Amino acid sequence: MNRYLTQWFLATALILLAVAAINVVVDPYGIFRLVDRPGFNAVKPAAPSRGPMAKAYQVLRVQPKTLILGNSRAELGLDPNHPAWPQAARPVYNAALPGTGTGTSLRYLQHVLAANAGNPAAQPTLVLWGVDFMDFLTDPTKPTPTRNAQAGEAESRRLMQASATDRLRQKVRDYAESTLTLAALMDSVQTLASQRNPYAVDLTPQGFNPMHDYTKITADEGYWAVFRQKDMMYEKAFARRPKAIFDASGNTSSHWQDLQDIMRLCRQYGIEPACLPTPTTRTCLICLPKLAMPPGLSCGSTL
Repeated sequence: MNRYLTQWFLATALILLAVAAINVVVDPYGIFRLVDRPGFNAVKPAAPSRGPMAKAYQVLRVQPKTLILGNSRAELGLDPNHPAWPQAARPVYNAALPGTGTGTSLRYLQHVLAANAGNPAAQPTLVLWGVDFMDFLTDPTKPTPTRNAQAGEAESRRLMQASATDRLRQKVRDYAESTLTLAALMDSVQTLASQRNPYAVDLTPQGFNPMHDYTKITADEGYWAVFRQKDMMYEKAFARRPKAIFDASGNTSSHWQDLQDIMRLCRQYGIEPACLPTPTTRTCLICLPKLAMPPGLSCGSTL
């Protein structure tokens, strides 16, 4: 019996080691980057779905001079490797995350600043933030929600958190999830199988999603159909949103407070801030005349 248990534990340990070795080498989420070879594992189709985890570690490795923040419009639209970036602004890292708001942008900036607190030369010199008009709207009949309630998940992996124990615990969980799980192994298999697929989803080492999957969609349906579908989606979303930037007490929204905090941090660390309105701002401004216009908000309003 003891011999059987010993053999069982050895076999289990060997299987786990083999799975971990495969996942570390293939690196489906781009966390380790020990091997990054075109045709083998350079394309990371599973990484975009693990963006919050992958980017929290990738951005520290890159130590960018330019940090891009925002939501999916910034992640998909701002290429850190574009030749237009001046040499003084490189390296550039795109820390924007789909489906997130201003609070996430603030916390990722704090994360980068905390990582380089002892090395001012490694701090970003430019923060480019893709701001979304709809992020700043709030319901004037309700008080501004507390900002802690909007903190989101896995805050403990970001370095500005006070508890080193929580950060270490989160890092162990992330590394275990990336190496020892069946899901990571399946993502490694998908990574290997996607290297010669020109339409594979990807997340580059600089945090950019090039949207190769949309190349085929636009070839089949045309750009007009794709953009029209997006515009209709944003029009419906904007129509459902409140149309004020102050709450019931006359205070600005928590998102506006996030904007102020980002500007304050940039001034404190000598970083040049730049806000880039996303294309949805144009859609919202076009929609405004069609909707009931609240006091103080007009087509000429700016953030």
